[in-house]
Amino acid sequence: MVKKIRVFTSGANRNLSNGKVRYHGFRNPICEQSFSSYMEGHRHLEDGSLRDPNNWWKGWDKRISMDSLSTHFTDLEALYGGLFVYKEKEGENEFTHYLKNKVKELPKTWTEVTEEGACNAIRFNATAYLLDIKTNEK
Repeated sequence: MVKKIRVFTSGANRNLSNGKVRYHGFRNPICEQSFSSYMEGHRHLEDGSLRDPNNWWKGWDKRISMDSLSTHFTDLEALYGGLFVYKEKEGENEFTHYLKNKVKELPKTWTEVTEEGACNAIRFNATAYLLDIKTNEK
């Protein structure tokens, strides 16, 4: 059987692209920018150091990803339901507040959770979970 190839006017040739995964078709630049900005904002550790962007590729237990994924999904669910979500850092502890009304002046230990941030956090934790699955396949 003769396999067909693409021949270009320049004289260059390539195999047909049939059956090849087109990764760019499954990604959206708007979402990629949002996710990258989210991840960049989370590179700073509490001790002041800056971790490499792909540090998470080293992995951790799936339970860690599941715990965080559940938290961020609950945040998104609350936002979807019309609540305002705030994270409060007190020393090493973090508390979540689900409120009916928007806080006009945030205490300096509070940050507001947005739908965009929650979606990116969910994406990150689901991807970290998937990475654990894929790297531990037998």
